[in-house]
Amino acid sequence: MEFQLKAIILKKTNINEYDEILEVLSEQGHLQVFCPSTRKPTSKNKLSLLPLNLVSLELIKSKYATLKPRLKRATTIKAFLVKSNLINMANDLLYFFSKIKDTDSLILLDCYEEQLDNLDKNKDTKVLDFILFRLLMIEGIDPKTDGCVECGRLDRLVDFQFHKGGFLCSDHSDKLLGKSNLEALFYLSQSFSDFDLHCGFEEAHLIKRMIIQYLSEVLY
Repeated sequence: MEFQLKAIILKKTNINEYDEILEVLSEQGHLQVFCPSTRKPTSKNKLSLLPLNLVSLELIKSKYATLKPRLKRATTIKAFLVKSNLINMANDLLYFFSKIKDTDSLILLDCYEEQLDNLDKNKDTKVLDFILFRLLMIEGIDPKTDGCVECGRLDRLVDFQFHKGGFLCSDHSDKLLGKSNLEALFYLSQSFSDFDLHCGFEEAHLIKRMIIQYLSEVLY
């Protein structure tokens, strides 16, 4: 039986003389795929199977439950840019994509497809923040952004902590994160254009550190 999936390429492992085992993050979660002859120079699928490419995979399901689906055709939907300034970002994405536990990744895949168009436009850290925040959401972590997570008040918000669940007012935190950082964190849950407009360079890097630290604690 043949079926089709949208997926992000995560990892390839060489087997036999010309074959590979492909690990992807698909709309159904993580999946391993047997890819015959994709290491041959003449393979038509070879160029689509680069790390972090978003692809459409045409697969053949085996009648044996223990066998991996077999690749028939891979088509690039959007490619991840191979540039030196994106290496650290690529490593972060590959690491955290590999840690996802949820099986329904469609929201993340749709977000990733949109954000690939924003790479290498002096907003790469914002793009990473935005994608990783959606990763949190599909893992069931959806921080409260409409008031203090402890009491619900809308004024005197001074802090934001992922492990607490969102914004905190001055009655529940003695930390002062700063107005510009709080504003950027609020718009992180909105559209990317709004987040881009209300988030500066320093705010983006602070949010990146906050999200990566939190993800490193909860995804293992």
